[in-house]
Amino acid sequence: MLKYLTGNNHRLYWIVFHSILGAFSILTPWLLIIWFYFVLLTSIPLFLKKSEDHFFKFTSLIVYVVSFELLSRMSKAYPLIPWEMGKYLLFLFFMQISTEKLITIFTRIGYFLFGLSF
Repeated sequence: MLKYLTGNNHRLYWIVFHSILGAFSILTPWLLIIWFYFVLLTSIPLFLKKSEDHFFKFTSLIVYVVSFELLSRMSKAYPLIPWEMGKYLLFLFFMQISTEKLITIFTRIGYFLFGLSF
């Protein structure tokens, strides 16, 4: 699902869809809850295989899911969509970036030290 949301096709469709989703989530939170978990569950296979745009997909998912915090507060869907998940997801995002950069730095240092050992 994330692949369709981040694509350039059908932008107007997604704007209208999210506007209608926001309007209906005021009336009943169940449509929002179902959509939230549908997006999360369909995004899992994208992260199981490593690709060049893995970082873009991860960033897109975090931004999209963090924005659900506002809609979940409006619709009072608290137990099923946590209110404070934004800061936790952004912390995980920071940890992901940090570990990827550290692995790259340590790998370069490792290659350098390995080259010096000869």
